Amino acid sequence: MRLPLVIMPTAEEGLLRNARFWETNYSLDEAERWYTTFSRAIEAIPDHPLQHPVARANDAFPFELRALHFGISSFPTHRALFTIRPDVIVVLAIRGAAEQDATVEEL
Repeated sequence: MRLPLVIMPTAEEGLLRNARFWETNYSLDEAERWYTTFSRAIEAIPDHPLQHPVARANDAFPFELRALHFGISSFPTHRALFTIRPDVIVVLAIRGAAEQDATVEEL
């Protein structure tokens, strides 16, 4: 059974922040391509949520934290952090590959 997906405001803000970075440093077209492609990848998480690895920050959380690694090329530049609850999958944050791990306080 495919669980519903909820994207928390912090994750949506992370998507928008990173899209603005792409627009500023590359182009509006690249930013739109990045945002659309990453959004589609996030929306597909419920298809196979367990295929994504446990996040490197997992041990700091009282629940399992998984990561969708994403990049337009073959090199992942970002990750969507999510958790699987019994009745829903919740995307908690978007992080750049070089950004520090999320903390419990942030999520």
